[in-house]
Amino acid sequence: MQIAPPATIHYEFLSLANLRVPFGLIRDPSPETLRAASPLVHPNTASGVSAVHLYVASLSESLAQIAREPLVLPSANPATVGTTRLWLHEAPRDAYLARVLDLLPRTTGPVVLALEFSVLSLEATADTLQAHNVAFTESSEAVSVEPEEGFGTGIAFVRSAA
Repeated sequence: MQIAPPATIHYEFLSLANLRVPFGLIRDPSPETLRAASPLVHPNTASGVSAVHLYVASLSESLAQIAREPLVLPSANPATVGTTRLWLHEAPRDAYLARVLDLLPRTTGPVVLALEFSVLSLEATADTLQAHNVAFTESSEAVSVEPEEGFGTGIAFVRSAA
């Protein structure tokens, strides 16, 4: 039995004014079963954004700023919105994120360090990147575009849970 998508889907635009992030958040409260399947499938099998990594000047100050907007994000690290995790990093311990940070100018506001995309197949992702001559590294958990090729943002592909 196929369920038709609803005539109207409501989106919530979430304000993160206290955190001053360089992007906005949109929450879609519609149950997954009400959404129509996407007619497009990317060759790298990406299905969504699984995580956003931000550099912040002060982790404790940023978490305090988030706490002032409790209806938007939990004041945890990572904070979770839907299926996407928002990680804050004052000094990234991950070698990949540290390499990305080394390429970025220092600012007082938050800066996007990296985006993680969920993919069904790491192999298909590697094949797609290779076909487009994009330098990357592979591990059993992720395929990561070399920081110098990410145009100022780290780009990683991780196997989706489903």
